[in-house]
Amino acid sequence: MRNFLLCFLLLLGTTSYAQQDAKPWVFWYWMYAAVSQPGIHADLVAMKEAGLGGAYLMPVNGKTTYTPAAAQLTPAWWNLVQYASQQADSLGLQLGMHFCDGFAVAGGPWITPSLSMQKVVWTMTEVNGNFNGNLPQPATNEGYYKDIAILAFPLIKEDTSTPVVTTNLPDVNAQILFSKENKENIKSTAPCWIQYTYPRSFTCRSITIRGNNYQAQRLKLSVSDDGISFHKVFQMNAPRHGWLDADADHTYSIPATTSRYFRFDYNKAGSEPGAEDLDNAKWKQSLKITGIHLSNQPRINQYEGKSGAVWRISNTITNTDMAVPQHQIIDLTGRMDAKGHLQWKAPKGDWTILRVGHTSTGHRNVTGGAGAGLECDKFNPAAVRFQFDHWYGEALKRARLSVLHVDSWECGSQNWSPVFRDAFRKQHGYDLLKWLPAMAGIPVDNGAASEQFLLDIRRTINQLIQVNFYDTLSALAHARGVAFSAESTAPVITADGMEHYHAVDYPMGEFWLRSPTHDKPNDMLDAISGAHVYDKQIIQAEAFTELRNNWDEYPGMLKTTIDRNFALGINKLVFHVFAHNPWMDRKPGMTLNGIGLYFQRDQTWWPYVSAMVNYVTRCQYLLQQGKPVVDIGVYTGDNLPKRAVLPGRLVPLLPTLFGDSIIQREKRRLANVGEPTREMPAGVTASANISRAEDWIDPLHGYAYDSYNNRRDSSRYRVSLTLTDTLQHINIPPDFISGEPGIAWTHRSAADKEIYFVSNQQDKERHLQLSFRVQNKIPVLYDAVNDIYLQPEKYQYTQNRTELPLALPPNGSMFVLFTDKPMENVHQQKVYTPFLTLDNPWKVSFAPQDTVLFEKLTDWREHAAEKIRYFSGTAHYVQQVYITDPPADILIDVGNIADIAAVKVNDIDCGITWTPPYRVDISGAIRPGVNKIDIAVANTWANRIIGDRTGPKTTFSIVPDKQAGDHLLPGGLLGPVKLLTGHAAADAIKQRVYNEIKIPVPAHDTIFAVR
Repeated sequence: MRNFLLCFLLLLGTTSYAQQDAKPWVFWYWMYAAVSQPGIHADLVAMKEAGLGGAYLMPVNGKTTYTPAAAQLTPAWWNLVQYASQQADSLGLQLGMHFCDGFAVAGGPWITPSLSMQKVVWTMTEVNGNFNGNLPQPATNEGYYKDIAILAFPLIKEDTSTPVVTTNLPDVNAQILFSKENKENIKSTAPCWIQYTYPRSFTCRSITIRGNNYQAQRLKLSVSDDGISFHKVFQMNAPRHGWLDADADHTYSIPATTSRYFRFDYNKAGSEPGAEDLDNAKWKQSLKITGIHLSNQPRINQYEGKSGAVWRISNTITNTDMAVPQHQIIDLTGRMDAKGHLQWKAPKGDWTILRVGHTSTGHRNVTGGAGAGLECDKFNPAAVRFQFDHWYGEALKRARLSVLHVDSWECGSQNWSPVFRDAFRKQHGYDLLKWLPAMAGIPVDNGAASEQFLLDIRRTINQLIQVNFYDTLSALAHARGVAFSAESTAPVITADGMEHYHAVDYPMGEFWLRSPTHDKPNDMLDAISGAHVYDKQIIQAEAFTELRNNWDEYPGMLKTTIDRNFALGINKLVFHVFAHNPWMDRKPGMTLNGIGLYFQRDQTWWPYVSAMVNYVTRCQYLLQQGKPVVDIGVYTGDNLPKRAVLPGRLVPLLPTLFGDSIIQREKRRLANVGEPTREMPAGVTASANISRAEDWIDPLHGYAYDSYNNRRDSSRYRVSLTLTDTLQHINIPPDFISGEPGIAWTHRSAADKEIYFVSNQQDKERHLQLSFRVQNKIPVLYDAVNDIYLQPEKYQYTQNRTELPLALPPNGSMFVLFTDKPMENVHQQKVYTPFLTLDNPWKVSFAPQDTVLFEKLTDWREHAAEKIRYFSGTAHYVQQVYITDPPADILIDVGNIADIAAVKVNDIDCGITWTPPYRVDISGAIRPGVNKIDIAVANTWANRIIGDRTGPKTTFSIVPDKQAGDHLLPGGLLGPVKLLTGHAAADAIKQRVYNEIKIPVPAHDTIFAVR
């Protein structure tokens, strides 16, 4: 009886009584202070009717032309927040809210410069003998600067020789590159050279490149004594870097090289195709450079990233020339007065006085409106609490919120705070004072010691981000009874991109739709692996952010991407974006400036989106159970910054698992011969060889892997490896075998069942023979689209595995559950065959008083009438069908549709069809005699928006209509429409297996089959 009850509760759980956590959410953006009570009510009712569980309320941007404007923080705006909370409560919806105005990250007008994010700045003054004067103050942002220390040390005097700068580019004044004040770019799409000619021999030890152009970081340095014969000295290699990379220059340490002629050659051949950690390489490549500065003084290679000023990863170089001995560094901090005046007699020789301090980074929550301001100091818990109290705390006084959310990190890095020095000493056991020159790039003691100090700096940054920001927020949220959600920190803040998820209840990744330059596969793996390492049950994804909404999106086109991310490990989608529409009479209305999936109440197909939402909920309910089964763990290393490891980086480590075809594909992709480009979306040209998430479906062919960021977690995995290992063989059998490409899967293990999710990622029907690393359990299929449990056609135990066939429709998916005891309400699979084709004329209603007779089914875009050709919305296809003796089991197959359909028979709702095969069960509504068939079909907004360019304008949107493209899209019921009847596919043997309480465990290979 107990087993029966458990199975019954499982069945209920995956249908109408799914847990609230299983329901997807939306990002609910309130744009431009354009908010209205009617719009709020309509939005929330639409969310409820669609089956959504809640929304993250996020105001974005300031007021424009909408009246009456409700600017953030005003009494009118807070009243609307309170109203939204009350409405959500009344509808049983949950609300979360972001940590600040806009979506990045934690700022506001109450954050003073002293409480803002801080960075180290400095000036250097050369001295020989007595010095009596003012030290120049370092760069100052927001009118705020504080000294850290004044240090003096012996250093070779800077050679200020002025070179003549020339280039083979025609009509270009290359001399501007020598000026440190220059702001103009020199550009070239073709190979070229830039030459520095010195009046006498010049010794170069370091080179600084101004500008973050990828090709400017790939220059080849050659030198010559006569300006004719050159030999190569150094090839620059760009550091790995993120999308927010413009906060610092690039400095290269080179072997001491003496010459008169220094030539920098540019050639884009051999360029990488770009990635999340090589962002500037993504785009169509050309040279763009602002400055090249050669110095005879030593610098630490790529110190800008190593000091935490910006997220970069570069090689460690330990042979830095002419390091400053630490014991010769003199602390002069107490000798400078408040006005910056210093009087000091230097020891014999050339000395440098380093005035080092900190100022605001100047980063703001730029997507905010009236609540915009400086970003708070993420290392200072007092500043974090101050931000909390002034925004989220104020919201809690007026609204019932269930989640505090921090979106993706978009506010740069920081490498100082008033708490930094003490935190460094506590963590590493020594004072950083006399190592500070290394933060300015000056090597101290030796290269290895300087590199270690800068690694300690980055470790301190990481620790402060984790403890003083994320742990503080977690404590503040939990103290007020709300959960904590956060997205990725990488590749922006210099930290471990997984570690902050230890403090987060709901880790969140991010994936984009048709936006290869902005897609975030590494963000996804950071969240998934971080959640697994820190035992988080729910893993969210910001879903379907899109660079340019084309007005052509519909639920069916989203399914394979949803399923692929479920297979990756996600189990809670947050759709991006539901932009609040303040107007009740303007459609489509408000958007996020055309960015993001248009997923809101005025979408043409919104009345039918519940079918997709319910599918997502059913999937998420199962995928939130148990624990992930992961065989392989990859250690992310000891360096910082770091993040989860993408599958492409594992190809050299696990060549046998990937196989030769993937190895060769990756070689071709990374070779990037000819630097091919593609345009996606329209108007965005980038590398055609950017790695795509859809190219890495089941990359290890039956093995799942995670990244782990702490060495002690290696015991979690049956196989663990580092980024320097190479494994030719793995002595464990695959967890899952399909033998076919394009099959995504995941496996979770719960106390009462093994849960496999299997997805066909191809747009064609597949007949698979699957093998699972499960033995002596009973398989049952769960179809989450139709909410039905099914018996497999057959299954077989063999060699400690279970094998079974599975047929999947185009883009189809199925859960395969393995239980110890048989479940109730499991249905036999049926084979459906047509018995009637509905090929009579259809009455098609495009409006209540606008009915057109379609003699045959026709694509709307091909219709002679403009009102149909340019129609967007829902049309009803009605036909009377006479059936003398209807079968007991009938489906209607609507053939092909554009883009989603709902079926009524005899005015009884039978269901919505949104993904192949486009079928609805009408058994409960059909009757002998005449039957009224009503098929409601909705398309997208695209055709109407295109039509409005030449005819009377009936649509309204805040974005240009060109995003809809120039070509009309398919629309309507395309058919053929057929009635099908089902025939059982199982016999008494199979039925008996499922009805018996005791299932004998076979002693040898056994097949349970129906013929």
